[in-house]
Formats: sequence, structure tokens, C-alpha cells
Amino acid sequence: MSSERYVALRQLLNGDTRRLLRLLDMFAATTRKDLDVLDQARRNGDANAIALSAHRLKSALAQVGEPETAQALQSLEDAAQGRRFSPALSDHAAKLHARIADLLRAVEAYIASDGTVDID
Repeated sequence: MSSERYVALRQLLNGDTRRLLRLLDMFAATTRKDLDVLDQARRNGDANAIALSAHRLKSALAQVGEPETAQALQSLEDAAQGRRFSPALSDHAAKLHARIADLLRAVEAYIASDGTVDID
């Protein structure tokens, strides 16, 4: 996730880096919890819970400028919604979990740098 992706958010916040960092901090905290829920749903074999988690994560990632990951989460949501749990669904969820966890680490590094380090 590049800090360039935050341009639109920063503009919405009138260029206020502190507010951007607070927003990203809230995103990180919520996303961490949502990843835990996704992981638990996967371990429990609960396709409907996977779909709900994917939906929540999709919205959050779209808001912070990650449209590709949001689209991948839409795919997971579609695959899980109203369907039975399967090994393929579990693998799909696990791969997205890892991708989002990497993104989350990058966001947290950006926050820790007070918005001064590009996080690509």
C-alpha cells in the first residue's frame, strides 16, 4: 500500500496527516479484529461467516484505496455466500488473510513512521 493511495483520503481530511493517521489506526484495529473473525470462521468451516467477514473487510479496504484486494474479497464473499464450506473456499480465505495481513503490517509501519515513510 503506497502512501500515494492516501492522497484522496488526505484531501478529504483537508491535508491533515494527523487525522489520516488516526483514521488508518482505526482501520488497522478493525481490520485486525476482522481478520481474526475470518480466521475463526475458516477454522470452524463456516462459509456464511466467511462471507460476512469478507464483506466487512471488502468495504474497509475499498475505503483506504485497495480496490484490487476489495475485488478479491468480493470474489471470496460470492464464493462463500449461501454455499457449503470446502477446502477450496478455505484456501481462498487463507490466501486473502495472508495478503491482508501483509497490507496491515504495511499500514502499521506507515502509522509508526508518522506518515513519513512510503510503504510500497
